[in-house]
Amino acid sequence: MSLQDGEDVLVTQETTRTMSVQRSVGDIDARRQIDELAQTSAAAHHSTMERISHVQKQQNEIASKTSEYLQLQYDKQLDLQE
Repeated sequence: MSLQDGEDVLVTQETTRTMSVQRSVGDIDARRQIDELAQTSAAAHHSTMERISHVQKQQNEIASKTSEYLQLQYDKQLDLQE
C-alpha cells in the first residue's frame, strides 16, 4: 500500500465520520423540528376545538331562542283564530 493509498483511506474514513456526525446532527435537528411542529399542531388543534365548541354553544342558544319565538308566534296565531 502506497502513501497515497494510506492518505485515501484516511480521507475516506474522515469523510465517513464527518458524514455520520452531520447525519446525526441532521437527525437531531429534524426530530427537534418535528417535535416543535407537533406541539404547534396540538396547540392549533386545541384552539380549534375550543372555537368549535363555542360556536356549537352559540348555535344551540340561537336554536333554542328561535324555537321559543316560533312557539310564541304560533300560540299568538292560535289565539287570533279563536
